[in-house]
Amino acid sequence: MTQAEVAQELGVVPQTILGYELGDRKLPLDRVEPLAKILRISAEQLLGFEPLPPQRSVRITPRFVRHVETLKRLSASDQRFIIRLAEVVARRGQESSDAMDATHV
Repeated sequence: MTQAEVAQELGVVPQTILGYELGDRKLPLDRVEPLAKILRISAEQLLGFEPLPPQRSVRITPRFVRHVETLKRLSASDQRFIIRLAEVVARRGQESSDAMDATHV
């Protein structure tokens, strides 16, 4: 699920979700339950009181961290542009992957 999809379901802009993820914004208490429901986890898991269910391992590289730091220094409109661009590219990649899977059935 993309930041834009989460934001839309929560009724906020994607920049707000990015702020929550980066720790630049505090998650208001009245959004804890709705966000947990959107993410299909418990409020306790969202707040870190319980462990999250196991997921595939994702390695955060130093290069990725540098990219996030660069993104944080951009203006809000530039951040939105980059995020939208990344979502379009990711969607294209997923559509290509889905199409390839469909041809190999």
